Amino acid sequence: MFRQFRSHINDGFDFLGFNVRKYKGKQLIKPAKVKIEKFLQNIKHIIKANCSAPTSLLIKKLNPVIRCWGYYYRFVVSKRIFSYADHRIWEMLWQWAKRRHPNKGLRWIKSKYFQREGKRNWVFKEKEDRHSLFLLSSI
Repeated sequence: MFRQFRSHINDGFDFLGFNVRKYKGKQLIKPAKVKIEKFLQNIKHIIKANCSAPTSLLIKKLNPVIRCWGYYYRFVVSKRIFSYADHRIWEMLWQWAKRRHPNKGLRWIKSKYFQREGKRNWVFKEKEDRHSLFLLSSI
């Protein structure tokens, strides 16, 4: 038998990966917290599975996942969530880079894996490669 779940709009509810809720009289649709954490766990799994892979291969594996997730949630209120996810991904990549070179200094690690691209600093890419990691906040 089908069970109906009732939820007041002020409390919000999750539907198809989105959270629908009224905040101070204004209805906002955001990505669901469960889906955000699942996405970040997926990114973490990809990084850990490729702990010894070259930077270009890691970027090629991460970019489609990040871009797909971002494009799915781009039509809702997600600016802060995209910035949060970008920050968490940066933290994971920084840990990945530090683990690869335990005897090197932080400046050396930054110069090897994080480049300057236009006005952006700390862009994850190889020096000679033209491909860089996709940022959710650029959507």
